[in-house]
Formats: sequence, C-alpha cells, structure tokens
Amino acid sequence: MTTGQRLAKLRKDHNYTQEELGELLDVSRQSISKWESDQAFPETQKLIELSKLYQTSVDYLLGNENEHTQSNIGDSTHTNEPFKMTPKLFTMIWGVTYFVVMLLLYAVPILKVTITTDPFFGNIGFTLNITSYDLLKNGPGDYGNFLVYLGLFALIAFTALSVFIFFTNHQRLYKIRRIISITEVIIWAIFTVSFIESIQLGIIFIILLTIINLILLFKVKNNLISTPISA
Repeated sequence: MTTGQRLAKLRKDHNYTQEELGELLDVSRQSISKWESDQAFPETQKLIELSKLYQTSVDYLLGNENEHTQSNIGDSTHTNEPFKMTPKLFTMIWGVTYFVVMLLLYAVPILKVTITTDPFFGNIGFTLNITSYDLLKNGPGDYGNFLVYLGLFALIAFTALSVFIFFTNHQRLYKIRRIISITEVIIWAIFTVSFIESIQLGIIFIILLTIINLILLFKVKNNLISTPISA
C-alpha cells in the first residue's frame, strides 16, 4: 500500500472529506487529492499533523510499518496509556470550561449606578453594584440588558457547538464557533463603550476572557492536538 493509499484510507476511516481535511491542515483540497494519488508528498510538518490527527505513527504513513505492526503498536499504547486527549475531547473540555468560568464572572459587578433621593432632610445617595445576572433578571427590554442577553446566547451557542463537535467532529462547526466567538467579543465591547462611565472591574475580566478565548481558537488550529495522558 502506497503512502497516498494509506492517507486516503485513514481519511475515509475518520469520515473526513478532502475539503474538510484541507481546512484542518490549512492546505487546499487539490493538495489532499495529489497526496492521495501519489502525485505529491506531504511535507514533514503536515505528516506530523496527520499522525496526530489519525493517532498513528509517521512511519506508518510512510509505509515503514504494516497494518499488523501498527495494530500491535496501538494495542501496546493502549496498555501503557489507556486514555488519550483527542482533539474532539479537548474541544469539548475547552468549551465547557470556558462556559463555567464565564458564568462565574457574570456574578462579578460590571456596572456601578448611583441613585440619589431627595427626602425632607437633604439629598441621600447610594451606589448599586450591578452584575450580569442582575441585568438578566430584568429581562431584555432595556438596551444594556439586551446586550447581556446576546452575550449569554453567544456563550451558550459556543458551548453547544463544542459539545456537538465532540459527537459529530464536523469541521465546519469549528468555523462557526470562531464566528460566534468574534460576535461575543463585539457584543461585550459594545456594552463597555456604551456604559464606559459606569463600568466596573467585572466587565474588564469578561472582555479579557472573551479575547483570550478568541485568540486561542485561532492560535490552536481546530484544537488539533493529541496529548497522551497516563492513567
């Protein structure tokens, strides 16, 4: 079996189209087609990425190991390392962890509102510290409340997509998830600018976390990792 035939078989076994695999590896569909028809050969970095994606060895991709040897290696690896952090599992853990941390930040005050009364004995003022949950409780009627609702919906959509990716591994979901993350950053940025005179530390934490999450989504290409974890 040639390297191209092995690559084609592995791709089909993992239910990727040539276009989806190209998106994962940041190459064109035509490049994938040429690799699989033995008209071209993947560069070393792409071979390493393919071996991580398919959880196999580079030697196997190059034809230096047969399927029987690869199967034995897989059995041995399973014995020594019974659990592997797959890209799909990493994606779901990332999404759920981000969701939980954001919900915790929603409890930190994001606005400070001063209310002044005018009783018989002079003005009395007091300050209210408002959290995201306070705005959510009041419904989406007001502008600020509506933005917080949009931010929450974006957060839920992000987490739901992370879970869907784990069960379906559909590569287009990664793109949609990045779009939602961009939208979430924009929503909270608009909120911050709109209430700049009243913002508190909580909104800064939320903005920073959404930006960090977005950067990591582009930095860690489609969460393409496969880290062995010892039992």
